[in-house]
Amino acid sequence: MRRKCSFYVALAALFLLFPPGEMLYSAKLDVSVEFGSERREGFTQYQIKFLTVEEEDLQIFGNSRLKFPFTSYFSGGYVHAEYMGFCASAGYWQEYRSSKDDRMEDFDWLSSNLGDYIPLAYGRTTPDTDMYYLQFRLEYEFRVKSIEFGPFVDYTKLHSEFMLTDLSQFWYYDLQNGTEYDPPRDTMVEGEVLYYEQDLHMPLFGADFGITAIPEKLKLNTKLGVSPFVSVDDYDDHIIRADSLEAWNSGDGGTSWLFELGAAVGIFDGLWISGEFGYNDYSVNTLGTQRLISDDTGEYVVASGINSQVRGVMRKFRFSISYLFGL
Repeated sequence: MRRKCSFYVALAALFLLFPPGEMLYSAKLDVSVEFGSERREGFTQYQIKFLTVEEEDLQIFGNSRLKFPFTSYFSGGYVHAEYMGFCASAGYWQEYRSSKDDRMEDFDWLSSNLGDYIPLAYGRTTPDTDMYYLQFRLEYEFRVKSIEFGPFVDYTKLHSEFMLTDLSQFWYYDLQNGTEYDPPRDTMVEGEVLYYEQDLHMPLFGADFGITAIPEKLKLNTKLGVSPFVSVDDYDDHIIRADSLEAWNSGDGGTSWLFELGAAVGIFDGLWISGEFGYNDYSVNTLGTQRLISDDTGEYVVASGINSQVRGVMRKFRFSISYLFGL
């Protein structure tokens, strides 16, 4: 009897919080299209670490970190569909222009289990980028008067290519005989020096919260998302190396988090203009494989199981226009 009474109390409280009909959706399919332009900036980098010397209690590691910055401009859009509170969207965005002021940085150094750090070389090059991304989202919205909130699942595939030219590099050691340069040797190599390609797969789970500040005129919204399932595959070709070094990295089970903040202004019935800021951070532990030509035999030598990490940061600023069709 007590359990049945508690049920009716809870039901009464639900009706007091959400007036009848407030949570109901009409059985009407709403479809909208969105087009816009986006500035996306940040970096992606990978870092490898491998054992070079092991003697008694001493371990010496070789380290290399390549950081690829980008400031790119995209155009694209989405198709949104909403029915009975369920929302689905699919979109495609393609880079059409990128900044030529960014500089890729290449760090090479030795470290040891005793805390030693010995810089070997530092280089900077000019990246030429080609990027696009696909995005799919499913969510469910609860509506209470002027407030909307609900969970979402989001998947993004970002494809990036970097062609790097004009290498400016400082050498701290002569790698042939192990002697130190004092001062460091400054070198310059013109032309294509390195090619890097990456496919980033990022599923996200999160919550969406929005409020209608002015009915049919102004909406504000924010999104928070996290993921423990980020994966990445990449390819690196050191074009300038005489031994033709190539590397592949792959990993999954990485982490990511997302924050977005946006606003939409209604122009007239069905037509909206919106702006959005987003921040995204990700990190994936990977295993790398390298292939290079042996100086002794002239044949390819393959080394696998190299510990590596891919991580990056992205910020986006988007302006778009959308139109709602009621079906």
